[in-house]
Amino acid sequence: MPLVALDLRVKGGRHFRALGTTHKKVVGEVLLETAKFWHRDLLPAHFGPRNKSKYKMADRSKLYLEKIKPHVGVGLGRFRLLMLNDRSQRSLRSLVKFIATSRKVTVRMEAPGYFVTPFIGSWVDPKSGKVRQIRKQPDKVSEVVRVDTEDHNLIEHFARRRLFSVAQLAHQLAAFGD
Repeated sequence: MPLVALDLRVKGGRHFRALGTTHKKVVGEVLLETAKFWHRDLLPAHFGPRNKSKYKMADRSKLYLEKIKPHVGVGLGRFRLLMLNDRSQRSLRSLVKFIATSRKVTVRMEAPGYFVTPFIGSWVDPKSGKVRQIRKQPDKVSEVVRVDTEDHNLIEHFARRRLFSVAQLAHQLAAFGD
C-alpha cells in the first residue's frame, strides 16, 4: 500500500491551547481531513481517462481489450483500460472507513472479490470449446491506490494549507487572550 509521508510541524505549538486542544490532536485531524481529500478528490482520477499513463498501469491482455472490454467495460472508449466498472468504483468510493491517529491515517476501502483476488486458472471458451489459460492478472489494488508526484504535491499542499490555517487561528486566539 502506498505511503505518503508528510512533514507537518508548526512552530509555537503551545498556541493550540487557545483552541482547547494540543498540537498532536490538530495534526491528527489535519491528517484525517487530508485522507478524506485524497479519497474525495484524487481517487476518482484512477477511474477516468488517461489513467494508464498517469498512474503507470500494467498493460491489459489482447483478450481483455478485444473481447471482454467491449462487452463488460463501461467507459470512455479505449482510453479507460481498467476493468473498473461502476460496481467496483461505487464500492471503493462508498464502502470506506478512515482510521486516524495523531501520526497516521489508514483508509480502508471494500472492493468486490474479483478486484482483490482476480481469476487465475483455466476455463473453456464456449464458442470454440478450447481450454484457455489465464496465468496472470494486473494488480488492480495497487493500481488504484497508487499516488503519482502530482497527487503527492496536491496532498502535501492541502495538508500544509489546512495546518497553517488552524495554527494561524490558534495564534490569533492566543494573542487575543493575552
